[in-house]
Amino acid sequence: TLSFEAAGADGSGHYLKVVWTPPTCSSSILSTGTGFVAVKLDRSPDVVVEVDNDVITPSTDLSIKNGLSFPTSASLRVFLSYKNADSEEVKREDVTVDSRAVYKVSPGNLFAFTKVGGVYRITPNATAGSATIDISFTHLKSTASQKITVVTSQEVTVRAHPYPIYDGSTLKDIHALYVA
Repeated sequence: TLSFEAAGADGSGHYLKVVWTPPTCSSSILSTGTGFVAVKLDRSPDVVVEVDNDVITPSTDLSIKNGLSFPTSASLRVFLSYKNADSEEVKREDVTVDSRAVYKVSPGNLFAFTKVGGVYRITPNATAGSATIDISFTHLKSTASQKITVVTSQEVTVRAHPYPIYDGSTLKDIHALYVA
């Protein structure tokens, strides 16, 4: 029998009880004893969220056609980072698609959040704004969140400057074009 002082707590004491009985006769006890056990549990791990782009734009945005845009999607991965209690060693475990990971996107209509292989792909809808992805786990108290911003172009401006270029020519805007 192995028991702890409190659920999920470190503890030590004579928690191991051993009973030695002959294999053919379970009613007679040859010897008993207790063993001292020290239990040191790892603390809750840190949650590490990695995204390749935290600002994205819809693929239909006008700025895409001009090559002046942000990426059109992002990839999200989640890791649990465990620190060894007796050393500085850190172990990372990829839990992106773990069934115990719970993802909540708020507001939920800003982008699509789909599992693709071992990552989650984030692709924006046609509206601009920010949303937060909250990540929790059914078996841990550790949580994390990641903000994703969707941007869209509001205005496209074309400016003409004198040509050939000379010192200060880019500071001069030409508002009207005339035929020479």
